[in-house]
Amino acid sequence: MLPALYCDEIAGLKSYPKTNSWEEGTDCCSWDGVSCDHLNAHVIALCSKLAFWQLPLNTSLFLLPHLQKLNLAFNNFNQSKIPSEFGRFTGLLYLNLSHTGFVGVVPSQVSHLSKLVSLDLSWIDEQLTIDKYALEGLVHNLTEALKYLGLSGNSFFQGLFVSITILSSLEDLIISDAYFFGGLPESIGNLVSLKFLDLSHSNLSGPIPRSLGNLLQLTHLNLGWNKLSGQIPLSILNLTQLEYLKIAGNSLEGSIPDEVTTFLYLISLDLTNNLLNGTLPSWLYFALSLKTIYLSQNQFSGNIKEFQSKSLEYLYLKNNKLQGPLPSSIFQLLNLTKLILSSNNLTGVIEFSLNNICFQDFVSKSLLMWA
Repeated sequence: MLPALYCDEIAGLKSYPKTNSWEEGTDCCSWDGVSCDHLNAHVIALCSKLAFWQLPLNTSLFLLPHLQKLNLAFNNFNQSKIPSEFGRFTGLLYLNLSHTGFVGVVPSQVSHLSKLVSLDLSWIDEQLTIDKYALEGLVHNLTEALKYLGLSGNSFFQGLFVSITILSSLEDLIISDAYFFGGLPESIGNLVSLKFLDLSHSNLSGPIPRSLGNLLQLTHLNLGWNKLSGQIPLSILNLTQLEYLKIAGNSLEGSIPDEVTTFLYLISLDLTNNLLNGTLPSWLYFALSLKTIYLSQNQFSGNIKEFQSKSLEYLYLKNNKLQGPLPSSIFQLLNLTKLILSSNNLTGVIEFSLNNICFQDFVSKSLLMWA
């Protein structure tokens, strides 16, 4: 059993619902959500996610100066302010305050957390703001360390996005359902370590910067449901590691950049609801890992060619200007369960069993079905 001194550090927290099992006189390092450094018995991790605290944050928390991980997600702190005492946790590596109901201004003291590897401030409260200088100070101190940054569901980004783009070590950047003003800066290309980028539903406008093609490590890219316009830059062909590409729900026009050897690892493509035209790119037929293709609600024309992938499960091409017969390879896609082709100019006879397809839509005056 640890000395009472160390367990007393968190005794003040035990009145909350999830911590009812925390009993005085017992080893606090065995308590639910608590981890300790067993060499010196300091509490180094506290996970009270979903503990449903509903009071201003208990000040006993700040008696844990050796904390390395702190997860308070999904607790309701009753619209209290984020305490400046968070700046005391100078050894903190992981901080999750998502869905916590804090309001007011993020204190400048958070810039002291220079060792953070992961910071999640998502969905805190629409009333939360951050001082520009506090953010710049935090970003400057985190340049070498931070790998994960989650800021979804907030509205404090006006004029601040450029500050984030100096985080060259960042691997995951998630800022969906936010309220940006303007477009993506060219400096987005500085985030050369990024693997996961989600900026969906965030009011972004203007063109996709060519510098996006600098992010050679990207496996997930989601820019869906913004106000992006212009053409998809040719530089996107540089992103050969992509597994998930979603830019649905924008006003993109022109054709999809084409190169046969591109996107060999792509699993899901979603460009639904744009103004894209031209023929379907040749790489679409050779991406052997592709499972889902969503290209409905565009202006694609020409014929559908033969698919080489046998992994395809969903094929959505409705509301385009595609024409000609269906390729025979579609009839041999044994994993295909959803095939949506309506509102095109396709012709011919469908001569295959639909036993594996649970949902299909072939509505066309020129298509006949023969099973």
